[in-house]
Amino acid sequence: MSRPRHTKRDANHGDVVDGSRAGGLRTYDTADAPGGLDFIATDGRLMIWVEVKPDDKAPFTEAEARILADNPHTTMVAYCAEDVLKRFERLG
Repeated sequence: MSRPRHTKRDANHGDVVDGSRAGGLRTYDTADAPGGLDFIATDGRLMIWVEVKPDDKAPFTEAEARILADNPHTTMVAYCAEDVLKRFERLG
């Protein structure tokens, strides 16, 4: 049996997750799950899969690009916690 694959998180991953929690969202880290996005954020009404990137120049894996393209209403790319909070209408 092979060892679990632990992916390298972007430097801002923790800040985005922590800021989302501070804004009242529940988060579930899925960065180590194969072929998925970085975490799930929910306010109990809406659930969004979030892919964290350090900037808009950072490349996507094939799996990330496919998931984001196929699920535009339930996924997003976040560069900072404010991006996530805006999606949940927690910021103006």
